[in-house]
Amino acid sequence: MGHIAHTGFQSLLYYVFIFEKKYRVDETAKKLGVHVQTLYDWLEGVRYFPPDLIPDLYLATKDYRFLEFFLKPCGLVAVPVKQVAESKKDILNILINGAKEDGDVVRAVKYALDDGKISTDELREIEKEIDEAIREKELLRKAIREATKVGHIGTEK
Repeated sequence: MGHIAHTGFQSLLYYVFIFEKKYRVDETAKKLGVHVQTLYDWLEGVRYFPPDLIPDLYLATKDYRFLEFFLKPCGLVAVPVKQVAESKKDILNILINGAKEDGDVVRAVKYALDDGKISTDELREIEKEIDEAIREKELLRKAIREATKVGHIGTEK
């Protein structure tokens, strides 16, 4: 990983932990099995965040942005592996969540276009909403496939 990737990832860490204050540094450090000062060093760019701890960081925070920092340049988004639909109702709930995410995309784009131009922050928000909508569509695809595979939902032959 080059210096620019490290700097960008460090900026993301700083933004999420310090600016947004979305996660507590002490709690996350404990979940990562590192000293609090070590995590602060990573957040502030004193030391590079070790790539092998990225899965642990995601598991500690459940924040897709940490995974997608590396996936998006490859044209990929993170989608949870296991989502078994036990019933028609489960699939409909996933479908409804997807529709909500689609509405969030529409809202973000409309808001951004209200003044006739899209700012960097608005573009970031639109992309985030699109990624969430894509993730829901992939969950729906997996749920339907899994439900038909395990016999929860029948298929025509």
